[in-house]
Amino acid sequence: SNFIIRFCILIFTQFVFLTLEIRQIQRLYSNNNIGAYFEDAWNYLELTTIVLVVVSLLHMMDFRLTDTRFDLAWLLMTTGFFQVLAFVSFLRKFMLPFSIFMRGMIKV
Repeated sequence: SNFIIRFCILIFTQFVFLTLEIRQIQRLYSNNNIGAYFEDAWNYLELTTIVLVVVSLLHMMDFRLTDTRFDLAWLLMTTGFFQVLAFVSFLRKFMLPFSIFMRGMIKV
């Protein structure tokens, strides 16, 4: 049951991140600037992270300890690495504007 809770949380967070990516694409498309999405390397990182997490979750649900054709450890390490990079991307987007806002609020 503990695994199911963690699984549901990860699926939910990946759904939220995918929704954010789709909204970003829609916003750029409505501004006739869809090319900007594909020019930003951070977007590829975020999409890769979403795919890796979903694939990792699917393999963890169906992984057999006797199956030696697939090394789950490498997939999980790669997924973890991309999750750290995606977190840095998240901080890059949201922490700077928030810190500027808070600095302005403190001055008032």
